Amino acid sequence: DFGKNHTGGLRFKIRGRRGQKITIRYAEKLFGDGSLNMLTSAWSDYNAEKNKKVTIEQTAEYVLSGNTDEIFPLFCWRCYRYAEIVGAEETEISDLQSLFVYSDIAFDCEFSCSNELFNRIFEASVLTFKDNLHSGVISDCPHREKRSYTGDARIAEKAMLVTSDSVSLYEKFLDDVLSVQRPDGFVGYSAPFMSGGGGYAWSIAVATVPDALYSFTGNVYYVEKTYSAIKNWIKYCKSKSKNLIVEGNDEAWALSDWLAPEMTVFDLKLMNTLCFYESVKVAKRFAGILNKNDDEKEFSSLLEDIKNALNDEFFDYDECKYVDGVQGENVYPFALGLVPEALNGKMRDKIRSFYENERKYHIDTGIVTTPVLLDALAKNGMADIAYKILDCRDYPSYAAMLDDETTLCEHWSKKWPDYKIGVGDEVVKGGGELSHCHPMFGSVAEILFKYAAGIDLFSLSEGKIVIRPEFAPYLDFVNAKKPTAYGEIKIEIRKDGNAIKAKFNVPSGLVAEFYPSGISAGLKINGKTVALSADEHGNVLPVRLQNGEYETEYFIDDELK
Repeated sequence: DFGKNHTGGLRFKIRGRRGQKITIRYAEKLFGDGSLNMLTSAWSDYNAEKNKKVTIEQTAEYVLSGNTDEIFPLFCWRCYRYAEIVGAEETEISDLQSLFVYSDIAFDCEFSCSNELFNRIFEASVLTFKDNLHSGVISDCPHREKRSYTGDARIAEKAMLVTSDSVSLYEKFLDDVLSVQRPDGFVGYSAPFMSGGGGYAWSIAVATVPDALYSFTGNVYYVEKTYSAIKNWIKYCKSKSKNLIVEGNDEAWALSDWLAPEMTVFDLKLMNTLCFYESVKVAKRFAGILNKNDDEKEFSSLLEDIKNALNDEFFDYDECKYVDGVQGENVYPFALGLVPEALNGKMRDKIRSFYENERKYHIDTGIVTTPVLLDALAKNGMADIAYKILDCRDYPSYAAMLDDETTLCEHWSKKWPDYKIGVGDEVVKGGGELSHCHPMFGSVAEILFKYAAGIDLFSLSEGKIVIRPEFAPYLDFVNAKKPTAYGEIKIEIRKDGNAIKAKFNVPSGLVAEFYPSGISAGLKINGKTVALSADEHGNVLPVRLQNGEYETEYFIDDELK
């Protein structure tokens, strides 16, 4: 037992009989009797050469020379916490260690807070990211399925950029995404292309990856590099739509979301059309950056048309819900600003009631909509709901997923759920073992940094950072820091009774928008009282701060304390 689920292999010296064969077996988990559970990392498939189904497990075989041999991996890795050496009777083994092997990328972000579960979630996300960094790709998992899925890598992108120095890695991934775009505009589900499942929420990587890179760096190179590819992707979406509702893509796999706690039922056409809308939104932004005024107007008009078509097709005005309103069906359109303005407040109340009263703060989303859910809650006056979902301790939750784990699992239950591949009504029955090291649910690391530490780095392209510690009323302290191209950004937050006190810096070349979250009275910045203003809905507007060092203090409502 090496204490954590990591990638690499054993290194040791061994002396035995010449010709003696030893086998090393690697596993993430143990069965109840203490034996290795090889099933979570095994791959079973039909082997054409052998004309039968073959199961591949994480094993390595060595034949001893009769002298003292040094065993260690060269061009391979396993993912494991436990290892067993079989066939080593009457041998001498010395200097045994487990090597932790992953791509040389600096994880340069620090985060800690008074909620130990949040610290565990953050640490498990980082460890899972490291385990899935090999050979220049972000893998689906580091053992049984090493594919670099466009969906997986793009879902984890913001969290990766926040926790690590991974701009170059994602620049390379962007090249991979562009390389798997067909002439008709379709974007493959893995990059480099290795087949595999997915849907529009995978292919949208062609738009969301450069958008996040530009937002994080301000480098217009990513805009210029991908603009025509995004336009081609949008053209493809239109070609697969009827009255601007995207119906399908003729691929074998057609997923909406993937791996919600219960079988995923998020409406497929709704997800397809939301991805279409989000892609056009990125294209409009890029057209403005590139001063392509005619394109910008065209995309602006198309956005309005898609919004109207989407609401006509999926929105129940009487019930104020999209389709069934579950697994993010209400939240995703709400996050994109698609809800009719007159019903925005009603939708907000409906979302709050659903997660308070029906779900009892339990997650109901899969890999695609989980970060959308948490972000939408935190920035729309429901930070208390987002906090309680993250702090939930029984199933389904991050706490339940991390029970006896050091990395994030492929599914909330740690077993395969029932699922559909999106073609027809056939349900694939679940129940089998799945991987315990998948990066997609690690998107939560960016949510914690953004709303617990309160640092949003995805406005650097506008020359600003956003300081918005929405979770501050529920935490006793938070410490965080992250180096950027402008210098290190550091924050310390303390709660003292009803007072929230924060110290942070705004590096030279940047300004900050500071949101005093949960405020009831008495904002002071560097000892001086600051008057606040609000918008027409009563939302407190941010205070704009120039570069420098700041100490802030304000008081929160008793109910938040």
